[in-house]
Amino acid sequence: MWLLLACTRDAETDFPPLPGIYDVEVTLTPDPPMAGEGADVRYQILRDGEPVQDLQVAHERLVHVFVIRGDLETFEHQHHEDYATITADDLRAATFHFPETFSASGPFVLAFEWASENRYHTDRADVLVGGDVPQLDQPVSVLTDLATSGDVTAHLRWDTDPVVGQESAFSVVLEDSAGPVTDVVQWLGADAHLAIASLDLTQVSHTHAWVADMENAAPSHAMPHLYPGPELPFRFTFPTSGTYKVWAQFARASAPETPYTMQFIVAIP
Repeated sequence: MWLLLACTRDAETDFPPLPGIYDVEVTLTPDPPMAGEGADVRYQILRDGEPVQDLQVAHERLVHVFVIRGDLETFEHQHHEDYATITADDLRAATFHFPETFSASGPFVLAFEWASENRYHTDRADVLVGGDVPQLDQPVSVLTDLATSGDVTAHLRWDTDPVVGQESAFSVVLEDSAGPVTDVVQWLGADAHLAIASLDLTQVSHTHAWVADMENAAPSHAMPHLYPGPELPFRFTFPTSGTYKVWAQFARASAPETPYTMQFIVAIP
């Protein structure tokens, strides 16, 4: 199951259902890919088996792809545009690609997010990587609300206690050796991105630093820059109890195209 929380309404509750079935067809070269060796990930966005012709740019990209290792030890946020220009042929075929070096053998999840007909859509593909670089037997489940990346330390602070099925409010608070971080800039059209996955990867979600009424905004909207730091606020509804891994991504003015990625592990009672 792929669960999405993004800057849009829930189509099932606020809009009539859309005609057609959306899905992603993935082709890997080589197949299977081998751990530590370069591979090409090619993916086609389909509706009723035909290439989607009305893809919308959302958060500065046409399709966002989250590459998550089965043991949750690595996470990547990938896009075709980061490596090559999208051509007219790419758009007609609704087919895109990016290079990937899978870090270990074993299972990976590719989670796709895109916009069409003014709504967000998601799909996932499960990939089995060959080779002799094993993953952990099971994901690390030790809870932590502190993370460090480069020169920045982040603390995940609950502003309301998390309760299954109810919106939780929390913040990621940033500091470096000089004190509170106050130079956060937008990256991919948001002050911060957040990916959340249950340890068994049955639940995978994506959202952004909270902006009032963001759930009603169209995918192509431009989010305002509200949070230079040190606090990056989020709101999220956890669908089930259990342990989750959380990745927060943001960029600083000194390197606006190079995001920091902070990892936390939280328990939802």
